[in-house]
Amino acid sequence: MQPITPELIEKYLAGKCNTDEEATVLTWFNAPENEPDAYDQLSPEAKQALQDRLILGIREKIRLSEPPVKKFNYYWAGAIAASILIFITIGLLWYKQPVANKSTVNNDNIRIVNTGQKIKKVTLPDGSTAWLNPGTVVTYDHSFNRQFRTVSLTGESFFDVKKDHAHPFIVRTAHMSTKVWGTSFSVKDNEHALRAEVTVVTGKVSVAIADRNKDVADVMLHPQQKAVWQVTAKKTDKLEVSLVEKHSVLKIWGKTSLSFNDVSLREAVRVLQQQFDVIIMLPDGDHDLAEAKLQADFSNQSLPEIMEVLEKLLNVSYVTDGKKFVLQRAITTN
Repeated sequence: MQPITPELIEKYLAGKCNTDEEATVLTWFNAPENEPDAYDQLSPEAKQALQDRLILGIREKIRLSEPPVKKFNYYWAGAIAASILIFITIGLLWYKQPVANKSTVNNDNIRIVNTGQKIKKVTLPDGSTAWLNPGTVVTYDHSFNRQFRTVSLTGESFFDVKKDHAHPFIVRTAHMSTKVWGTSFSVKDNEHALRAEVTVVTGKVSVAIADRNKDVADVMLHPQQKAVWQVTAKKTDKLEVSLVEKHSVLKIWGKTSLSFNDVSLREAVRVLQQQFDVIIMLPDGDHDLAEAKLQADFSNQSLPEIMEVLEKLLNVSYVTDGKKFVLQRAITTN
């Protein structure tokens, strides 16, 4: 059996080991005191990833290439490559601050805050995108994408992740940790929450609670399944798997293609509400805005992407809590 080295461990983490090499790593892991130097030379994140991966038993997920993305006829037109939705049921996030976004950088990390009232698109260093809901904070450090793509989140965000099997994408929240390899998903969490959900549309992900000292088994989710974490009446953690409800806020992230040829905004809103199963409101008494004509083609776009286009075409803005969108005239400043 070949000796264990940091290079061999990194090769294992990248999913490039053959059968003999994998056996070497597994044998070493069961008796790490035999070769402490190799383990000690790993970064803290690499150590944690190695332990997580072995303990979770997801080696096949790492080694095997994902099949080509297929189109599925769910309850919207079009499809998402792979989607996960994580909820914390703590009420609606409504904020009264002016529409703005704050980004801060220090020696350790980058912190982005959406202090506005609409969903904001942010491009991460690897080309992945994050759509931040109002009040959401996302943080990542300068080592992002060197070995792992790890972000910390407070609030709610939909991620569209670039596939990169060598650099796993990890979202850490107050109560859960979700590991994916190139997918799209939504995360919502807050340190004071008593309930969280992870919902999968396509693909599969592993879900673990954040506190690894608690005796709660990790779960693997498949399409149209969700994992629900909550604190029980006895103050113990619980993680269960169930099916996804038909009517879910996940639908706003479904990709669809629509064409509007000189139709009123009122009619376009009616179509969008039906397509995405969501409430879209126009301002009361603003007849001119409701009858404004729309000429646009939307190809493979989600509702937040469509709303961005409407803002530019019709000089409008919106506020949202993720379930209801309220359109209004854009405020112009002299």
